[in-house]
Amino acid sequence: AIHPHDEGLTMSSSLLRLARRAAASAPASTLLAPTMFAPARSSVQPTLGRPWLQKSSPVVNVTMGFSSGTGKPRKPGVASDEEMEAFFAANSSEEIVVIDARNTNFELEPDDARWDDASGAPMAACGTALRPRACNAPYDRAAKSMDLEGLEPLLTKGKDTPIITHCGGGGRGQKAKEYLIAEGFTNVLNGGGPSVKANWEKFGGI
Repeated sequence: AIHPHDEGLTMSSSLLRLARRAAASAPASTLLAPTMFAPARSSVQPTLGRPWLQKSSPVVNVTMGFSSGTGKPRKPGVASDEEMEAFFAANSSEEIVVIDARNTNFELEPDDARWDDASGAPMAACGTALRPRACNAPYDRAAKSMDLEGLEPLLTKGKDTPIITHCGGGGRGQKAKEYLIAEGFTNVLNGGGPSVKANWEKFGGI
């Protein structure tokens, strides 16, 4: 006769052999730590008939900023709505300087003609009552530089003056920001441009 204790050992051995066979036949990518001792409220649900196996699927959350009104993603480096709000909360609009990196030579930058007409704040208005604290300092793609001579009279805090750069959509606005930072400016934000309407409504009239 088989002692009850020995019968329990025999059943355990059989279960163990079955578990090893199942594990050997399963893809390696599905093998996880055993969950048979997991708490009752565990979010890990065992695979039917194989409590030591579990498949998992990664969850990816993607947040993308969009240019309001266009449905297009903002260009790399362009400030989000939250970043723009924080910039205005930390800096007085009377101190902020706007650098318009668009080029008045439309042969070099054809798109600037379109955005200049559509923006409601053309390059020619820089330094006028329409855009009193704006300075047109085109970013030169070939030379990778800017002429900042017209900027100096607006720098109320020297190189710590808060500055917003922009072009039509923010590509050269980002280049201008990087150039200014390399020149020692410490408080620079890329506002994008007229195509980023949420941002443009904040600083387009400065």
